[in-house]
Amino acid sequence: MASGRPPARQRRDRTGFSSVRRLLDVSLRGGKHIAQVQAPVTARELERLSDLIEAGKLHPRIDRRYRFDDTPAAIAYLEQGRARAKVVLEVA
Repeated sequence: MASGRPPARQRRDRTGFSSVRRLLDVSLRGGKHIAQVQAPVTARELERLSDLIEAGKLHPRIDRRYRFDDTPAAIAYLEQGRARAKVVLEVA
């Protein structure tokens, strides 16, 4: 344990976030390394997206849904880094 961190087995068994950085890694990027690409978007393109949404032809990718009471389970799932799409907390 020269690095000051517990062995991987112990880290894996913990729940919750070990740091604010880890919280941001998981919540903003699903714990994965990504590259950000920016492209200019025109009003016409946004109108087209709006039309697709209203027509029911554009659907968000949702991996799992959790009740708000199950927030710790949702966080644990995100920390595993296996989410393939958005993880949703239902508040109502």
